[in-house]
Amino acid sequence: MIDNAVKFTPEGGEISVEVTRGKTDTAVTIKNSGNGISEEEIEHIFERFYKVDKSRSLDAKSTGLGLYIVKSIVEMHGGEITASSEIGKYTSFSFTLPNE
Repeated sequence: MIDNAVKFTPEGGEISVEVTRGKTDTAVTIKNSGNGISEEEIEHIFERFYKVDKSRSLDAKSTGLGLYIVKSIVEMHGGEITASSEIGKYTSFSFTLPNE
């Protein structure tokens, strides 16, 4: 997810990583400024082989598996992952993992 943030953040843009430990789980949020992802596309970004708007792709070698794999790993560890975005402003990925 950090690799995606670096790839899709324009020069001079911002990337932030926040980690918060709660009583039962730990939350991680990775947010980057940039083009953003449409509401229609964000519903599909965790699907196997899905690529956001192929015409804007910065990495022609991408398989569309990265976020699918991240989601699978997070879920295998009992966690959850979500994404939010606003076109022209930011994209944010957040996941939680149980502390135990």
